[in-house]
Amino acid sequence: PYLSGCETNNITFYKIPRSALREPVENDVTVAYNRKIFGCPIRVYYKTPFKPVLKLYMGEKFINIVYANYIIWEVQGRTDFYYNTTMREAGCQQEAQTWKSMLYYHKGSYLNREDIWGPWVNVIFLMPY
Repeated sequence: PYLSGCETNNITFYKIPRSALREPVENDVTVAYNRKIFGCPIRVYYKTPFKPVLKLYMGEKFINIVYANYIIWEVQGRTDFYYNTTMREAGCQQEAQTWKSMLYYHKGSYLNREDIWGPWVNVIFLMPY
């Protein structure tokens, strides 16, 4: 169901400009995108606010929409995106976690970048009525 309306038989490729990567590289990076595994790519104009609706499946069975807070994990090392809302505008009452703060907190450790994110800290405190 999550692949409908999209060609799923082929693997497509896309290029990431080297200037958009966290780690310096000599050339642009070509990345394989497997539609059978990941579904249809979502095209969004860069100035359009974007918060995807996450649908939780167990195998082929739809379980529910994910309403909890979540992060989108960029696995290719891209840095050419930005946020259109500040922490204050989003209602944060303390500074949210950032890659910079997590890297600083774990400085000198041997953890992979993927292992340092956390523990998650709530930055929006709702007052009871």
